[in-house]
Amino acid sequence: MRKKSTRLLSAALAVCMTVTVLPMSAFASGVAEVSPQETAAAQSEETGDVTGDVAIDEEHFPDSNFRNFVKKYDRDKDGKLSQIELANVTDLNCDKSYSGVTDDEKIKSLKGIEYFTSLKTLSCKRNLLTELDVSNNSELKSLDCDENQLSALDVSNHPALEDLSSYHNPLTALNVSNCPALKTLSCEGDRLLSELDVSSCSALEKLYCNACQLSVLVLGNHPNLMYLNCSENRLTSLNIIGSNAIDQSRYDRFHTYSNSYDIVVADNRYRLSKLPGNFDASKVEDSQGGSFDAESNILTVDPNATEVTYTYNCGTYASGDSIKAKFTLNVTHHTHHYGDWLHDETDHWKKCTDSDCPEPEESVTETKAAHDFDEEGVCKVCGYQRETAVPDAPAGGSGTDNIQGAISAVVVGAAAGAIIYEAGTGIYRVINMPGIPMPSNRIELAELLWERAGKPEPVSTALYSDIDEGDTDAQKAARWAVEQDLMKDDADNNKFHPAFPVSKLRTCLTWNAAKEKGLFDKTEE
Repeated sequence: MRKKSTRLLSAALAVCMTVTVLPMSAFASGVAEVSPQETAAAQSEETGDVTGDVAIDEEHFPDSNFRNFVKKYDRDKDGKLSQIELANVTDLNCDKSYSGVTDDEKIKSLKGIEYFTSLKTLSCKRNLLTELDVSNNSELKSLDCDENQLSALDVSNHPALEDLSSYHNPLTALNVSNCPALKTLSCEGDRLLSELDVSSCSALEKLYCNACQLSVLVLGNHPNLMYLNCSENRLTSLNIIGSNAIDQSRYDRFHTYSNSYDIVVADNRYRLSKLPGNFDASKVEDSQGGSFDAESNILTVDPNATEVTYTYNCGTYASGDSIKAKFTLNVTHHTHHYGDWLHDETDHWKKCTDSDCPEPEESVTETKAAHDFDEEGVCKVCGYQRETAVPDAPAGGSGTDNIQGAISAVVVGAAAGAIIYEAGTGIYRVINMPGIPMPSNRIELAELLWERAGKPEPVSTALYSDIDEGDTDAQKAARWAVEQDLMKDDADNNKFHPAFPVSKLRTCLTWNAAKEKGLFDKTEE
C-alpha cells in the first residue's frame, strides 16, 4: 500500500512541475507561444548545433575591432554569443563618425554580421570596409554604410529595407532590386557609380544620386517620389515613368543640373543610338550647337562646336505639366587618318586607321568609287588587278544545250588578261544570256534577276533607306536578291547601295549562281 501511494505522489508531483513551467498564455489559448529567441535556439538544434553558440573568436569575427565591439552583447560573459543573445540584437551601431578616431580603431571587416539575423538597423559608417555582405540579414530596415571603401554593395531581396545610405564610397555596382519597401536611397558622392536601376523600388520617396558618374539611371513607376537629385552626373536623358509626387512649386525637389557627357564626332555626325540609356530624340527641345533628327536618330553637330546643349522632356508632374531638364554633350571632333586602299571586285575605298575612330565602318573616303581599269585589267587608282572569266569547255559538243554556264575565275596579267576577260564573259552571255542587256549598277542587276525568276515576293517587307520607297519593284527586287544570297546589303545601315556599278564578270557570276539555285526553273520551262 505504501509503494502504491509513493507512485501516486510521484505522478502528482510530475504533473505539478509540468504545469508550473508553462506560461499563463498557454492556459488562455490552449497553445504555448514560442518567442523568437526560443525559435532561434530550436533552429540551431535542428542544424546539429545543440547550443547554437557563436564563439567570439578570430574564426567567427576576423576583425579585431569588430570582435571587441560585439563582446558587449555577451551578457553572461562566457566568451560566446548564444542564439538568444544574438536574437536580442536588433540595432547595431559601430560607426566611427565621432571625432578623434584613428584608422587603427576602425573596422575593416564586418565578417560575423551574418549571425545577427534579427538585425533591423545597422550603422557602420566611417570605417574602412572594402566589402559588406548583409544577405543573411533579411530583416534589415535601415542600413547606413557611408564613407567606407566599398566597391560593390548588394542589398537585393531585402523586403523590409526602407532606408539605405552609401554616401561617399567608391562603388562601381549598387544592387537594390527587389526592395519594394525602400523609401529613401542616398548614394550621392559614390564617384565611380555609372549605372543605377531603382525600377523595382516602387515605394521610393527620396532619391539622392548626385555627384556620381551615372550615365544610366533607370526609374520605374514611383507614385510616392517627392524628391530627386541626380545632378552632377553624366546623364544624357531621364525618363520618369508614370505618376509621381514631385511638387512643381518647390524648386528644391528636383535637381538635374551639371549633367554632361563626352562624345567623339566624325564628319560632324553622331549616331544617337550610341548614347547610354534609352535616349529618345523626339523628346529633345531647344538644342544649341547641333540638331537632332528623330527619324534618322542622328545628331548633326555644328562645325567647330565644342558642346551641344538641349532640353529633354523627362515626364509629367502631377499637375500635368512637363518635367524638363537640361543636358550637355561635350564634343571632340575626330579627324580621319586613312590607310592603304581597300577593294572588292567592283569598288575601292579607304578606312580610318585610328583605333579611337568613332565610326570605323563608315570612315570611307566620301563614297566608294568604282575601279578605273586600264587595258591590262589593273585599276589606275588603287592598283587592284581584276579577275578574268573563262567559260568551262562544253560537256558534249558545241550545242547550247550541252554548254554548262559556269565560269572559272583566273587571275591573269597584261593584255592577255583583258582579252580573255572580254572573250570569256562574251561567250557566256551569248550562250546563257542571249538578248539580255547587261546591267550597269546593283539595282539593275537585282531587277534583272528578280524579273527572270518571275518576280517572286520577298519574305521581308522592310524598305531600304537608299531606294525610293515608291519604287515597289526596285525594293522587292533588292530584298529578294539579298534573301536568295545572290547579293549583299549594308544591313547595319539598312542600305542597298543601288547606284554602285557592277562588272560584266559580276553579272555573269551572279546569273550563274541563280541558275544553279534553280531560281529560273519556272521561267525557263
